[in-house]
Amino acid sequence: MHKIYKQVILSLIISTLFGCKKTEEQVEQEIACALTYQNNLAVGKVGGENVTFVQGKMDEPSSLYDEVSITLYEKVFNDKDCYSLDTKQKHTVMLRIPTDSIGYHKLGWGENESGMSITFSNGIYSPENNMSDCGFIEIFEYSDSIVKGRLLSKYDDDNFINGKFSAKTCGW
Repeated sequence: MHKIYKQVILSLIISTLFGCKKTEEQVEQEIACALTYQNNLAVGKVGGENVTFVQGKMDEPSSLYDEVSITLYEKVFNDKDCYSLDTKQKHTVMLRIPTDSIGYHKLGWGENESGMSITFSNGIYSPENNMSDCGFIEIFEYSDSIVKGRLLSKYDDDNFINGKFSAKTCGW
């Protein structure tokens, strides 16, 4: 009986040691994703510049894909500016979430991941958009007029975001 237990334990140890070997790329991504969530207004960097994301805009939900686009901005805006925001704001963070998506969503395209990512944009005319599939989005409130949640994502040391956000509709 003890021989069977020893063989089972030995096989488990061997399979753990040799079956779970991670590639260098997987290890690098895990290190890059090793961020600690902060419970404040979303802050970070875009294009190497420090940014606090004070307000967000939520587009009309897409019935084709059952998702909604959200853009976070560094400057406050009012409804009359809503449709020209992208030309007036330098740094933005863009994301898409499924409609009625209350809960936690791990970024990425692998197994048990959401298929979602976050895009860091250094201006509408900038050729530099960096897409991150590292991190998470958690939605606390979702309605036709507002989305509230938190997110944590990092592309590199010059493009990351961490904290709470809210996004409202623009009168559609």
